[in-house]
Amino acid sequence: MRRRGIPATEREPNEPWARLQEHLALRYSLGLRLDRRWEHPDPHDLVNVPLLLRQASAVVDADLRRVLATSAPGLTPVAFDTLRRIRDKPSPGVNLGQYLRLPPQRVSEILAHLEKSGLIVRDPSSRDLRLREARVDEAGRALVERLEDTVTRLAHLWLEDLGLDEQDTLLSLVAVVAEGA
Repeated sequence: MRRRGIPATEREPNEPWARLQEHLALRYSLGLRLDRRWEHPDPHDLVNVPLLLRQASAVVDADLRRVLATSAPGLTPVAFDTLRRIRDKPSPGVNLGQYLRLPPQRVSEILAHLEKSGLIVRDPSSRDLRLREARVDEAGRALVERLEDTVTRLAHLWLEDLGLDEQDTLLSLVAVVAEGA
């Protein structure tokens, strides 16, 4: 399985850059421990499950932020998820908060940003006039459709080292964990 970051061959203690780092650390009395840079939590220790999930989420969010920064400046991964959900099911912020697992204030901020950006429209709800129902306008719909292809290609990169059965298993397990959280 291909790993992100520094390849295994470059992690060997005999590599020239490692020897140089060690030399500089000794010469300048730096208490550096180069080998600690590649420490990873033990995936078989259940105590590390929260950390591993946060690390995986951070990698995915960083990649997605990078892609969105070039394709849709100002759009965050959570705003993209919100926009997709509104496109598929127009709804008030309460339902979005439950779907995205975000507090109402954060959902309200995201909706205000999307509305200000001209990607959604918010109208009074026909069921409860205290609520404003969000729906995606044409610009938002076009943006989501364009970005979905890009994000799909990115997801293929995340999963490229897994077989189809492994991908299905991973996605099913992530969904189970997300449902239970």
